[in-house]
Amino acid sequence: DLGGIGRIGAQLQPSGSEQFRPARNPLEVVGQANHDFISLTRRTVDGFASLITHFSETASQVSGPVKIGAMIEVPAAALTVKMFLRHFDFLSIGTNDLIQYSVAVDRMNEKIHGLYTSYHPGVLRLIRKVIQDAHAAGIWVGMCGEVAGELPLVPVLLGFGIDELSMSPNSILKVRSL
Repeated sequence: DLGGIGRIGAQLQPSGSEQFRPARNPLEVVGQANHDFISLTRRTVDGFASLITHFSETASQVSGPVKIGAMIEVPAAALTVKMFLRHFDFLSIGTNDLIQYSVAVDRMNEKIHGLYTSYHPGVLRLIRKVIQDAHAAGIWVGMCGEVAGELPLVPVLLGFGIDELSMSPNSILKVRSL
């Protein structure tokens, strides 16, 4: 659940790109309700710019308010977030990949997954930086991934000013009990 307001996660590429396609046409999904689109990570300002153009074209075909967000999952995007904030209404920090790319550890590799940690100071600084930069620009920030449900980190994330935590259902009651 990304806040219960009908966000649709779709990776949209400019026309002609065959690398990724949305699972469904967003216009088929959204109907007439309020809706938000979120892109998966781009590493460069140009990557975000081409995405904005595509989203803007899609949004013009939809009635009702449309918000456009970006998923921040790679350190390069986190470090340069100020450069593209003006194009987005919200951000979501994707912690699973952000951690993996920040600490250079494949979390699925049984031989080294023990080195994968959300408590690394570099990871926490990236998260804090994204939240601070976004809030300074008046942009809302959510978080998805396993970190959002890690009990010891929830107070830290709230202290950083995170606006929303999206977590697996089995973590919700534990986090609410804090």
